[in-house]
Amino acid sequence: MNKIIYIILAAALMMQSSCKKILEKELPEHELAAEVAIVDEKSATVALNGAYSYLQYNFTPPLYTAISPTFTTGFSYDYAVNGAQMAGLLKGGQRFTFDVSLSTFSVVSSDNIIPGFYRLVYRIVNAANNVIFYTEKLPADKIGSEKRAEIIAEAKFLRAFGHLWALKYHGYFWDNESPYGPVLRLAPTSINNLLTSRATVKATYESILADYQYCIENGPKTHTSVYRTCRSTAKAFKAEALIMRGLATDFSEALKLANEVISGTEFKMETSFADVFLPANDYLPNRELLFSRFINAQTIASTVANPLAQSPYGVFSYAVGNIASVYSESENTYYSTLIRADARYPYTWAEDSFTSGNPPVTKTGVSFRKVFRFNGNCPSYIMRLAQLYLIKAEALAKTGASATDVLAPLNFLRTRSGNTLLNASDYVSKARQFEAIVNEYVLELGVENASEWFAMARLKDEAGNRFVARFNPSFLSDWQLCLPIPQDEVAANKGVVIQNPNY
Repeated sequence: MNKIIYIILAAALMMQSSCKKILEKELPEHELAAEVAIVDEKSATVALNGAYSYLQYNFTPPLYTAISPTFTTGFSYDYAVNGAQMAGLLKGGQRFTFDVSLSTFSVVSSDNIIPGFYRLVYRIVNAANNVIFYTEKLPADKIGSEKRAEIIAEAKFLRAFGHLWALKYHGYFWDNESPYGPVLRLAPTSINNLLTSRATVKATYESILADYQYCIENGPKTHTSVYRTCRSTAKAFKAEALIMRGLATDFSEALKLANEVISGTEFKMETSFADVFLPANDYLPNRELLFSRFINAQTIASTVANPLAQSPYGVFSYAVGNIASVYSESENTYYSTLIRADARYPYTWAEDSFTSGNPPVTKTGVSFRKVFRFNGNCPSYIMRLAQLYLIKAEALAKTGASATDVLAPLNFLRTRSGNTLLNASDYVSKARQFEAIVNEYVLELGVENASEWFAMARLKDEAGNRFVARFNPSFLSDWQLCLPIPQDEVAANKGVVIQNPNY
């Protein structure tokens, strides 16, 4: 009998060992247990690359049967489209009822679309926390002090990036005194800290700004790729976070950081607005695009082979041939009047033709020109230098600068795009200046990274109303400015994570 027990135990141990080996073989290096994977500088770098890779968005079966080539571009899809829908810039959408509920502020916490992009940011955060925690523990003979600080700085940038997006969409980002911040995760997730309550908005902003500042001080000194951060990129993102928090002292610091990035040598504006979106300029370093995400060759090949999975702004629309699934220009009167009178319109929305299928069928439809690419390598504009000019204008307006000074960054963008300049005499009041800033966010950055949505959410008109209502009449109350926490997330956390009000 004892012999049988020993045989069973031995078999179980062998099976456990075999399973571990299979997992180690099958999982990408960056998804191995961090304490096993991060043992020296090389493995810490691999783990950091893995954290960056979560900027791609993998939908998995059964919802989708294959990697979706622009569904993997999470920050030119959900994170851009969600804000644009709420901002009233889009109509239609391949997510059907969810897209409709975004545009009418009627999203429910049980919607099965929400968990995917909610958890995406926490995958980024947790991967970053693993890099930070285990790189800090490496012995000195395994990594140099400067390289250690640099890797940790990049990971802290990604952690701040993830937390800020969690706050943007699922927290009361507009109210620094609110208790409704996101769940802050500052250490690797484990059984001991899995159930964690939401942080306050104040604590969230403080954590985000501290992480960005660490990257400013310790990150890579020079910009080498749009797929990685550096000190100048961290300055740009910190400026954005400061503008969003909006405390009295934040605007002067945001202005300083914006000026440093604009006047620096790391990035430069493209000659024209059209040049920004030329396929030949996609992903080039030391140009206008500050930060993006990488799409691997396998994903691009899948895109070309399966146009159905192309960008929801572009080829996808024609391949399906279903008007209900097409993202196209909103019929909102205010937005249509604004965008159609602007020289940037034909580079934002246009008709294109695409041939696919067997036998080949040519279909024509509206494309969102900024990201539409026949080769499948659809770009993602997580941040470009133009946004720093808008941050500068807003910071100047908030710090009491003259109308001429406030309009100067806006007119710089308008000159580049071939538009008439704004006259200072028409924008004497702060509310009128805010209106010009919001409009320029929409015209310059619309449907790129949701920055236009957050600008119209935080700035107000002469009557004290948020500009959101002007673009989307469905907006009625501030609680609508954020989305719910996924219901299954609230349930799984057993009351520790509190749902947003009115959801």
